[in-house]
Amino acid sequence: MYVAMTRAKHALDLVAPLKYYVTQQARQGDAHVYGARSRFLTQEVMAAFQTLAWPEERPGVEPDIRRNLPRIDVAARLRDQWV
Repeated sequence: MYVAMTRAKHALDLVAPLKYYVTQQARQGDAHVYGARSRFLTQEVMAAFQTLAWPEERPGVEPDIRRNLPRIDVAARLRDQWV
């Protein structure tokens, strides 16, 4: 993980990925390693930050990322290409 910050005047967002995908694997491979927080972000430093997770979780509400996506009939699209 690289550490670099600017001198923000009003706000600074530090974003860290949860996992890193392993390179040189099969096309459909799902090999990954979990990322660690930088050693420069000690407990004392982290106490000054507000920790958020994305998307924000709401109590009692299950996240459904598919709810707003349009439905696509992939099989029909492929058949149309070969007719």
